[in-house]
Amino acid sequence: GLFHPNQDIAFLSNWPEQPVKQSGEDVEIGATLVTKTSNLNILELYKAVRPNFDEVFFVISNRGGDSRTRVDVALCGYKNVLCLEYDELQFANNSELPELVGKLTAKLAKRFEFFFGSEPEWSAQGHQAAAVKRLEDMMTLIVEMQHRGDDKVNLKYGVRGRIKGGSVRRRLLELNDETRDELSSRF
Repeated sequence: GLFHPNQDIAFLSNWPEQPVKQSGEDVEIGATLVTKTSNLNILELYKAVRPNFDEVFFVISNRGGDSRTRVDVALCGYKNVLCLEYDELQFANNSELPELVGKLTAKLAKRFEFFFGSEPEWSAQGHQAAAVKRLEDMMTLIVEMQHRGDDKVNLKYGVRGRIKGGSVRRRLLELNDETRDELSSRF
């Protein structure tokens, strides 16, 4: 949200074997500014992606103690890597978002000062406000998507529906609820 708050999320799955996806389309990796991935092999990823950019930065959200959800601690010492604990990204309600975005922006600016300088353009209050707005909109969408099939994806935020099996399963659940209501009204 600090960089391009109105653009759809770009997702890197298994590049270069699979293309980067943005807005449901294949895009060149060099065309994206911020790209999300679940690939934690950042050394290999850096080697593959770096030729396309002046520099590549990683912001990692470490979760729990499982090595499949964490980056090696040594990699967190690299100057182009910012490791955050998952708990640092949590908030109880939208009123906490401005403070959360402010803290994360300060961490980004401090960690990557060697490249962006002491006051990067993207750390300005207007960019932070846009990031807060994007997060608020995303939280609203997450609530809406809870009742959609997992085959439905919002391309701007990368948010999936929560009902396993997609729309067909949802309709079956609705039918079961109708049948249950019908049956319970008989007894």
